[in-house]
Amino acid sequence: MAATRYYYSDAISTFLTKSVNEIVGKLTLMSQHDINDETSHSWVDEIIILHEVLAPYSERGSVYFEYNIPRMGRRVDVIVIIDGIVFVLEFKTAEQKFRRDAMIQAWDYALDLKNFQEGSFSRVLVPIVVVPKEKDSWKSHSTLTLLAKQNLPTLAII
Repeated sequence: MAATRYYYSDAISTFLTKSVNEIVGKLTLMSQHDINDETSHSWVDEIIILHEVLAPYSERGSVYFEYNIPRMGRRVDVIVIIDGIVFVLEFKTAEQKFRRDAMIQAWDYALDLKNFQEGSFSRVLVPIVVVPKEKDSWKSHSTLTLLAKQNLPTLAII
């Protein structure tokens, strides 16, 4: 199997037609690490959320799960490209509240992609932290938008 920078990728339109189990299976096969329950549950949550959120953008982009950042040895949970805009999504599915370190992590991933990924040099990158269990419906913090699951569809694509 050829090495790729991501565990799973598809056009959004194709991603929306695939079952959660099919996508988790592909993620598991591509993983270079042992998969524990927390990881597999996180993937399930991410896929369910993105199936809902990305439906209006079906023909407008692509999605990448577990994207390896060149030179940095780090992995972004999900990258979504819609109309040329790169959304860098960091999911915190086990967290109950938004944490500042999650914002810094998503911001760092976006900066790493901007500085070390040739295809990102001239693109707009939008780092987003998704905390589905956060009780506040949404929060805005400087240039990073922090969204709970129920507000992602209306606020993520600005």
